[in-house]
Amino acid sequence: MEKNKKNCSIRYTSLKQSKHLGTLFKCANEMLLVMETLARRRLDIYQDLRYIICNENKEESQDHLIRCKEQESNWKSVENFAANLAWTALPEETKKRTNKESLEETL
Repeated sequence: MEKNKKNCSIRYTSLKQSKHLGTLFKCANEMLLVMETLARRRLDIYQDLRYIICNENKEESQDHLIRCKEQESNWKSVENFAANLAWTALPEETKKRTNKESLEETL
C-alpha cells in the first residue's frame, strides 16, 4: 500500500483542488446531483426542476449545465485545472517532446 502512494504522480495541494477534480469526474460520468436526478429520487420534494442560475427557464440537467452561458467561465476553469493536473502528472521525457498548449488542445 505504501509503495502505491509513493508511485502516485498526482498530488493535491488543497482540499479545494481535490473537490474540483471530483466534480470534474462526476460531470464527465454524468453523476452530478442535478435537479433532474434528485426529482427522480424524490419528486415530492423536488417539484420545480428549473435551473435558477440562468433565466432560460430550462430544467437543470447535466446537458444544460454543460451548455449554460452562465457556466462558461466555470467550465474554462475546470479545463485549465484538468490541463494543469495532466501536465504535472506527465513524465519529464514526455514534457520534453510536447508542450502544455498542445495538451490543453487535446483535452
